[in-house]
Amino acid sequence: MVCWPQEDGWFLATEDGGSWARSAGGVSWRHGPRDLVREAADAVEWGRENGSPPLFGFGVTVTRDRQEVWLGQPGTSIRCVPTTDSRRSASAEGEPGVAV
Repeated sequence: MVCWPQEDGWFLATEDGGSWARSAGGVSWRHGPRDLVREAADAVEWGRENGSPPLFGFGVTVTRDRQEVWLGQPGTSIRCVPTTDSRRSASAEGEPGVAV
């Protein structure tokens, strides 16, 4: 998700343009299959519940078998995604890999 601040709110969009949302003055508009306003609100809530971690406190470890997003230090996973053979072969061909 990509976020752009506006004078009176936010504009959110997926990188592929399939979903977008505009939020201003307590009112939201959205288009597409993903509810980006809900996703953003969930992310803010998660951050508050986890002590408002600093941006540079996050890291990513990528191995042949998985991708791990961690907070603080490797091994403290907040999200782990298995890497399948089809994803590995796509990356080997120069195509984009797995997005976490």
